[in-house]
Amino acid sequence: MSAKIHAGPAPWLDRSRLTVISGGQTGADRAALEAARAMGIRTGGWVPAGWRTEVGKDPSLAEFGCILHDDWRYPPRTYANVRDSCVTVWFGRNNTRGYGCTKNACRGVGRLLMTNPSAADLKAYVWTHDPNRLIVNVAGNRLSTNTRIVDIVTVTLTQALRGIAGGVQ
Repeated sequence: MSAKIHAGPAPWLDRSRLTVISGGQTGADRAALEAARAMGIRTGGWVPAGWRTEVGKDPSLAEFGCILHDDWRYPPRTYANVRDSCVTVWFGRNNTRGYGCTKNACRGVGRLLMTNPSAADLKAYVWTHDPNRLIVNVAGNRLSTNTRIVDIVTVTLTQALRGIAGGVQ
């Protein structure tokens, strides 16, 4: 797939249906995109220029509706995803630079940060905030620093969003 830097507003900003976005990193980010797509939920997100991840370029992120940010560094895409979402959900340890960056971005743009929510807490949030218009940004630990993170994100998102996905698309 040929990838170009996106010009114009991100397609998920129309808020026409429930959307899960992430920055495309290995671990929590990728698990969220895969879990959401498996449930039929629209996906997307800003990813660093060059499709940068900890294991190299990953142009397959375009298949999830991800868009290249014009900066190769992680913080600018983190800020963009927080800005474009209604809520950010963090999975994993919260003593990392990634967590600090995400927390600061949420504070900076006035977005809620849910840290390691249970499936019930996340589902309650989604149901009390019009799921037809909700954009959920998922962030968290990389696979190299937390080998359990994929299972945690997949199970939590599936339990929280399974019943919602089919009813709002």
